[in-house]
Amino acid sequence: MGNTDCRQLVPFGTREDIELAVKDTIANPAPGGGYIMSSCNSIHAGCRPDDYAAMVGAAHNYRAYKGQA
Repeated sequence: MGNTDCRQLVPFGTREDIELAVKDTIANPAPGGGYIMSSCNSIHAGCRPDDYAAMVGAAHNYRAYKGQA
């Protein structure tokens, strides 16, 4: 569960940085099942809602991974 950095990445990264990080996070620990995509621990006050929405949108776009039907 987790692994998306909401301390530096989401508040200060570009949308492309956020999307790439989410894509990599899903591609690496998710195969085999059981991974829950989320922030590293919480959504900090410094995170803009539209950047958080970009993280969630990327999770929806890349939710399927190799080995998943």
